[in-house]
Amino acid sequence: MNFNQIPRWLMWSLFLPMIALNIWIVLKAWEYFHSFFSIIIIATLLAFILSYPVRKLQHLKLSKQISIGLVLLLVAISIGLIGVTLLPLIFDQVLQLSERLPDWWVSSRSEIEGLQIWVEQHQFPINLADVITELEGRLSGQIQALSGLALSTVPIAISNIVDIFLSF
Repeated sequence: MNFNQIPRWLMWSLFLPMIALNIWIVLKAWEYFHSFFSIIIIATLLAFILSYPVRKLQHLKLSKQISIGLVLLLVAISIGLIGVTLLPLIFDQVLQLSERLPDWWVSSRSEIEGLQIWVEQHQFPINLADVITELEGRLSGQIQALSGLALSTVPIAISNIVDIFLSF
């Protein structure tokens, strides 16, 4: 049977599911090998970026091994200093946000109630009580999502840092 003799509707009915299946397989492969690809990409970028200081140190008559060791030591010290410097600041900012969020919510609620009074005075057919209830639901959902994200981000960040050091 010749390819041109197959009805066009049959070709499309076979072609489109095959495309969907191929896309699904590629996505599953990417999901499975994501960490491997991430390590390879990070290692390649780091090698490219750090090759410049290594070459500069080699021009100063240092051997390649000593140059690599010095650059690696400098990068490790820099990452450590950045971590020691930024982690307390980030922790402090998160604490301040958690302390101020209830006050912001009370303030926004009073502003919306004031807006409701204004709406009633001008006889607009809007009930902002529903908006307040919906905002409360959305805000609590967002806070729960953010807390879950923060708790899941820490182990992922530690894993990525370990991956970076292992890629050296």
